Amino acid sequence: IGKTYILDTINAFFNKQFYFFRELDYEKISFIFEDNVQWDINNIENDEDSFLRIVSTENDETIKIPFDELINLSSIDLRRKANLIYRNVPHIERINPRLYYDTEENKQLENNELVAKYHEALELAEKRLKEILGKNVPTFYERLEKNSVYLIGAHRIYNFRSNELRRGFHEENYETQSIEKIQDYAAELKVQIQDVETSYSKVAANLDESFPYRLIQLIREGNRIEENGDSVNEEIIEQISRKLLELDERRNSLKEINLLPNEDVESINKEDIKLAEEAINLYIKDSNEKFDIYENLREKITLFLDIINNRFNYKKIAIDKNRGFKFIQNISDQNSKEIPMNKLSSGEKNEFILFFELIFKSREENLVLIDEPEISLHISWQNLFVEDLKRVHELTDIRVLMATHSPDIINTNWDLTNELSGVGNYAE
Repeated sequence: IGKTYILDTINAFFNKQFYFFRELDYEKISFIFEDNVQWDINNIENDEDSFLRIVSTENDETIKIPFDELINLSSIDLRRKANLIYRNVPHIERINPRLYYDTEENKQLENNELVAKYHEALELAEKRLKEILGKNVPTFYERLEKNSVYLIGAHRIYNFRSNELRRGFHEENYETQSIEKIQDYAAELKVQIQDVETSYSKVAANLDESFPYRLIQLIREGNRIEENGDSVNEEIIEQISRKLLELDERRNSLKEINLLPNEDVESINKEDIKLAEEAINLYIKDSNEKFDIYENLREKITLFLDIINNRFNYKKIAIDKNRGFKFIQNISDQNSKEIPMNKLSSGEKNEFILFFELIFKSREENLVLIDEPEISLHISWQNLFVEDLKRVHELTDIRVLMATHSPDIINTNWDLTNELSGVGNYAE
């Protein structure tokens, strides 16, 4: 019994890392879904055959995944295939051309070990797997694809990379560097912001170009405020005024997190509305359409900043479009300075990485696995964790399975827990 191994097992199966099970000492694993479909998994090893067997109650399907199919790779192309895996599997870092580092399992792998374990990440292996599973057992493969899993491991602060010192492929020509994930995540957020800005610019350009023609069309259709003599329909004026206030709130929320420049915008009063009701209505509609491009990212950044800044003392994180984010230390009300990312405490880094991955990296996953979220966290932060996790769930709709030693992480949420018992006992 091991909590980490249980998470690794779930992650390996639903990410199609089936070779994992050949080396796992177990009798049977059962996955039971919400609609009561059950998959029973076990290894079949004999003189004639060796495969992973999956028996599904859905349509009484039996799936056989031959282990030989997973490792039947040419030794001539071993280095090339290992390099392809390194490029396609995020938690694999290259130490040198013959040696890699698996950050999830915290161990080194030689070329042949890497290929044997992770070759299913390659396009060719994925294609072969579809041939094995897709033709004969389509309902199994469809369910496997639908139930995606994302693992946040216990070793989360560093990535390991290799730098080539000199040309050539000798082991001594390489050195391993540990790179803090925070630096990578700053670059990732910068790219996300740039992608949204690009989409915003395209939509804005199209709307601005067509604005005069759409405005003329509105006027021609007679969509104007009806007037009785010299009086104007005050109810419509009030309605437009409210829409302008709501638009200002959206604009200010984007300025607060530095997604829009903090420039003053002149207000439009009721007399202005009377002069150009059609133009202002169209302006409101277009502006909201532009701001919609930012909305998903704005919600995530706002939640992320609120969670992180609520924990950090005397410092805060701020969004920087050119760098992703930066950390500011408040020395006094009038004085502050930027803090290098590597100067954060291990607890601050762990908390930052946990919520960054939950909010920005696992948004499309059905199930997120977290191993020991309490690592390096102050008890007060542990007490907040599940409640903030619920806020993330409300935004992203992810589901989470955690393995923890800490009653402070659980706090008052004991109804959400299952205890792992000893060998021979099972936790539902």
